[in-house]
Amino acid sequence: MSGAVIFHWDLPVVLQDPRVQKKYFTHWSHTCKAFGVTKLCVVDCDALNPRFGDAEIDLAVVGSLDEALALYQNKTPVFVEQGGVPLPLFTHPDDPAYVFGSDYGQLDRSDVEIASDRPLHAHTACGIVLADWSMNRWR
Repeated sequence: MSGAVIFHWDLPVVLQDPRVQKKYFTHWSHTCKAFGVTKLCVVDCDALNPRFGDAEIDLAVVGSLDEALALYQNKTPVFVEQGGVPLPLFTHPDDPAYVFGSDYGQLDRSDVEIASDRPLHAHTACGIVLADWSMNRWR
């Protein structure tokens, strides 16, 4: 069992500064590695510099969510967005592809949500979901 993470990269200001771009990408890659996820897919990021990749992460850069879902067609997509099943009640699939929207937009679909009084940055939501998945897959 191994999961995958798909996220939208849509921060034009970040894309103009390679140092900030690297830091932002590092948040995602380190979060994935912390929970044993080695497949990371970035949607809508023409300007991503591949040298910011990580040897331990299988990075894919695609132009659309449909391309990302086709890339991981052998995995069960799980959309993380407000309006889904609360995370404590959610049953994670064996081989998920977790889909996160951008920090500034919403996904059109939601399978699971994280209850919070305030919006979360997408990479923070990723860490919470992957921690829950990790804990539940060993039970």
